Amino acid sequence: MVRFQSWQTLLQFGAEPLAQGRVSELQRVVRFTLALDVGSSALGIVIGLAGAFLFASILGWAAADAPLAAAYSCR
Repeated sequence: MVRFQSWQTLLQFGAEPLAQGRVSELQRVVRFTLALDVGSSALGIVIGLAGAFLFASILGWAAADAPLAAAYSCR
């Protein structure tokens, strides 16, 4: 559904500081992309967990299927 590629940001904005030895700027880019990765992962898990339980009846799932789908969203 959604693809998030923070590595492209790291390549675009981190290659020059790395080549020029500007370590602090490279570290700032790495921290930013790491925060984006962690934040988007957490948001995806929350959406998956909530969606599994909120939409289970609409999707016609059995009562036992919602927890399984919620667990799968954490992978």
